[in-house]
Amino acid sequence: MTPSVAIYLFSFLSGAAALIYELLWSRWLELMLGSSMQAVSIILATFMAGLAIGGRWGGSFIDRHRNPLLAYGIIELFIGGFAFAMPSLLDAVASLPQFWSGSGTALLCQRLFVACSVLIIPATLMGATFPVLTRLIVTTHADIGSTIARLYFSNLAGAVVGVLLSGFVLIEILGLKETNYIAVATNFGIAIAALILARSASFVKHPSTVKPTAPAINQGDTRVLLGALFISGFAAMAYEVFWARILVFQIGSTIYAFSLILAIFLCALAAGSLAARVMLMRGWGFTAFAVTQAFMGFGALAGLYAAGYAPWVEYMLLPRTSGWGEMVLVHSLIALPVVAPAAFFSGMIIPLAASLMVREDTAGLAMGRIYLANTSGAFFGPLLAGFMLIPLIGIQWGIVLIATIQIAVTVLLLLHLGGHRPIAAALVGLVALLFLSVSSGGQLRSTVAMLNEALYEPLFYREGQSGTVSVFRDTNDGSRLLDINGFVAAGTGKGYAVNAK
Repeated sequence: MTPSVAIYLFSFLSGAAALIYELLWSRWLELMLGSSMQAVSIILATFMAGLAIGGRWGGSFIDRHRNPLLAYGIIELFIGGFAFAMPSLLDAVASLPQFWSGSGTALLCQRLFVACSVLIIPATLMGATFPVLTRLIVTTHADIGSTIARLYFSNLAGAVVGVLLSGFVLIEILGLKETNYIAVATNFGIAIAALILARSASFVKHPSTVKPTAPAINQGDTRVLLGALFISGFAAMAYEVFWARILVFQIGSTIYAFSLILAIFLCALAAGSLAARVMLMRGWGFTAFAVTQAFMGFGALAGLYAAGYAPWVEYMLLPRTSGWGEMVLVHSLIALPVVAPAAFFSGMIIPLAASLMVREDTAGLAMGRIYLANTSGAFFGPLLAGFMLIPLIGIQWGIVLIATIQIAVTVLLLLHLGGHRPIAAALVGLVALLFLSVSSGGQLRSTVAMLNEALYEPLFYREGQSGTVSVFRDTNDGSRLLDINGFVAAGTGKGYAVNAK
């Protein structure tokens, strides 16, 4: 096995194990903390915080390490060890009564403490792996940007496999703990293979073989680029929270629905990383990175627009399904145009940034800074979306606001580069944004409620932190229905217990 093949394989398997952990541990913590939007946002934010810390930590030390693969093997070994102990640790935390008292802010702080205490260390170790692999791969390839794009793709491809296997197969057949142990075995297998290969001379860095290279971009450009990476990470995770709230009306909030959304998101990211590789092969640099920010915002708006047609897709296709597999396919067709456009362009961001910042002698440090900026934004994204934007301005206008910020970032980046024509193009984009936002506005409703607008008169609508609540009046008998996330929870009529979906 050549060094390159080994590194790509490690990246694939590591990505698969990491997403299995994210799905499993999120499920466990939701059982402990509740499945409300606040709990989900806290779990996602904590995971992202650990990845950010780990990316910066891993990148800062690996450039000085004589044998990066040895360090990588040790990190994977510790990830497996923490993951092996996770079920027992979660059971121990759940048995402590002092963590489940109080209400309001006190309860929220307790939830945050629990999530941080159990997730932060393994997430930090996971975050350190990609900068370390980046340091390994750039020593064997001359085309750094394209090489990192392939490495990123392999990691995302593994993540997709991990989500699909755990969400649709392993958990149902084996259960949560057994699925966790499969991922643990994967980490231990990676660690053993890495430690064995670390003895090879091809993986040992000799000081005489590494020559300092010129910086890719100046310090001013670097700061601008890192700021844009923060915004893109923030936007990606905020969109993910919005998508989950939008699609709950058509595909529900089960583990299968979450796995499906996550798998589509990761597939689109992987496709975007391949597209970034093509752009890098053509020599496009900072300008490509700049316009990708706006394209990501437009993709989110396109997804919002597509969400308006989701009830019609469900109405046309779902009654014609004859099994669980066909139902999953229909749900995929509903979620794909909502999630994929923005996620595709998001997948371009890190490879394009890496092509501008990463050089062989400082590959780990540069990749760590990229990872830190992007995942720091990802830490704030679900918190701001779940706790502020949805309650204050709603899901649709929250998406419009973040997309507007991304397009404004593109304008600023293009101004930083100089030139006037790109500004005119950005202004045209703002007009398109306004058109899309107006066209896609409105209330989120279940398919039945939307198809029977004449039958159900809306009386109340509110998007809150925990769910979307609507009250309808049946125009036939005057009874009222309480709808929560597309399901009728209560009513004054005789048949109110019948699900509206």
